This record gives sequence, C-alpha cells and structure tokens, in this order.
Amino acid sequence: MRSHLLDRDELLARQAFQLALVDLLRALERPEDIMAAAASALGSHLDVARCGYGEVSKDGTVLHGGGDWIGGSLASLAGDSCALSTLGAG
Repeated sequence: MRSHLLDRDELLARQAFQLALVDLLRALERPEDIMAAAASALGSHLDVARCGYGEVSKDGTVLHGGGDWIGGSLASLAGDSCALSTLGAG
C-alpha cells in the first residue's frame, strides 16, 4: 500500500510542476526566453546541477549547446559543442 501512495504523491508533484511550468511559459513570447525559463524550472525541480538544451547535428553525432541553467558553481556550456557519444548511453 505504501508504494501506491508514493506513486500518487509523485504523480501529484509532477502535475503541480507541469501546471506551474505552463503558467510560467504562457507569459513568454521569445523562443530563447521560453527555453531558458523551461531549463531553469526543470533544473530547479529536479534539483540538478545543470539543465540545458541544444540542437543535434544533421548527421546525429554532435550536440550544439543552445543554452543552459546552472544551479551552483558549474561553468555554463551554452554555445559549446560535443560529440553525442561522450554523453553516455541512452
């Protein structure tokens, strides 16, 4: 029974985050503002050190960093590029 309650609590937390994110993004117009706000909200929600976005090259081998949110002392990777193979499995 306890695992069922945890699943319900996680679902409610996820729904609350999604509603807050929609409210936050609704007021924004520029794509770069929307992406930055989404990265910030998601990074804070997940309690991670970095959250970002980018574009994958046409050949599917390189990630070009578009922007990121950093929650501590990490350096920004915005504008950097890296081989997707260096990011791990998945």
